[in-house]
Amino acid sequence: MKKYFIVFAMLIFVLAGCSQDEVSKKVIADIDALGEIDLEDESQIAKIEEIYNNMTDKQKNQVDNYSVLLEAKDTVEQLKEELAKTGEYKYSILCAQSIKNSLKRADSFKLLTVGCVYIEENGRTGVMVNIDYSAENSLGNTISNSELIIFSDGEVALTYDLGEDESKYNEAYNNLFRKYVGDIQTLDADLIMKYIK
Repeated sequence: MKKYFIVFAMLIFVLAGCSQDEVSKKVIADIDALGEIDLEDESQIAKIEEIYNNMTDKQKNQVDNYSVLLEAKDTVEQLKEELAKTGEYKYSILCAQSIKNSLKRADSFKLLTVGCVYIEENGRTGVMVNIDYSAENSLGNTISNSELIIFSDGEVALTYDLGEDESKYNEAYNNLFRKYVGDIQTLDADLIMKYIK
């Protein structure tokens, strides 16, 4: 009987030594809760890492999903690099925000496609952004529309509500700019939506 008691006590001691403490459990749960990573997760990732860095070595060893946190950090950096490569996203975000702000039902705004190209004429440079979007009107009906916005030297030069009229696109382009510089870029509408307030 005494032998069983000693074995039972040793088993409890071993199991107690293997259990995770509360801080480790919280960090593991926070990492698991990250899910699909986007730029908005950067501050949460930094908070988790700060807690992890202040843990003891024993606690750190209990965090078996730390590699997921490192991958999340890398993903955020890649997204930031992607966004910073060109000005297309900056201009497109400004355009989309402007359109959304003009809507009566702004909360229904959804980007469908975004295209962007650099343009120039007679030494002037610009960026042309074409945005297709959907929204609800004041009656609750879904509408789809397209707007073309041309930036000249960083300022808005022309804005056209294209609707279904392709000729307005040509008119807007020909009135101000003549030459594409580079290829038309199709941008990630979902990524841009993350920056629209």
